[in-house]
Amino acid sequence: DVIDALNDLRSEKETQPYKTFVIDTLDWLEPLIWRETCRRGGWKNIEQAGYGKGYTAANDVWRELITDIHAMCRECKMDLVVQAPDTLDTVADPVIGPYTTKTLKLHKGAAALWIESVDFVLYGMVEVFVVTDDKTKKGRAFGEGNRVIRTSPTAGYRAKRRCVLPDKMAPDFAMIKSAIASGMGSSAARLRDELVALMPRLPEDYREKLSKFLAGSPSVDALSATLNKARTVISTTQQETTEEAAQ
Repeated sequence: DVIDALNDLRSEKETQPYKTFVIDTLDWLEPLIWRETCRRGGWKNIEQAGYGKGYTAANDVWRELITDIHAMCRECKMDLVVQAPDTLDTVADPVIGPYTTKTLKLHKGAAALWIESVDFVLYGMVEVFVVTDDKTKKGRAFGEGNRVIRTSPTAGYRAKRRCVLPDKMAPDFAMIKSAIASGMGSSAARLRDELVALMPRLPEDYREKLSKFLAGSPSVDALSATLNKARTVISTTQQETTEEAAQ
């Protein structure tokens, strides 16, 4: 059914009126992934394959679907919004020790795939404050039911962002989309400026290629990758020059 929906949108990509593709929610989609995994493996349930093997196989089905969804959104010029409830997870940090955090309510492998595949992971929550009683020294939680979106990761919950955003935002899709567009634009401009500043230090043939690259409309990811490559080229060139001077 999900694949049919994607194909229907693809077939009407020139005329379909939609601007956003929404999955609500991922934990309801996961049983369909498991069912398809079991069909392919000939199993009655996801556990029948043996310890962890069913979930590993399900990750392959997830990858196929995630790739297909992103491809459809690019073809149809649609934004992708994915919603999922949270659940508690224990992080085994080798430096500071284990701690509890909130993450997507999915099997760990599937949650990791989704977090990796998207540009932003925003955490929605109801604001809660703790007030300490002066006499008893005990804390008491209170709140007014205000919902907010958190954009920066903390030990308490998973979040992710690819550009500068306010740490706290109202749950307003239009406002969030505008902030992301502005942030990605400023990130692209900053990366372009850094590349232009590095140009005089690059070999002549590389400068020509870089000029052609910047003449287009490269994405933030492409600009970031090119900047890292340019820095590597400069570092390598400097090292070779130093070695030649030493000889």
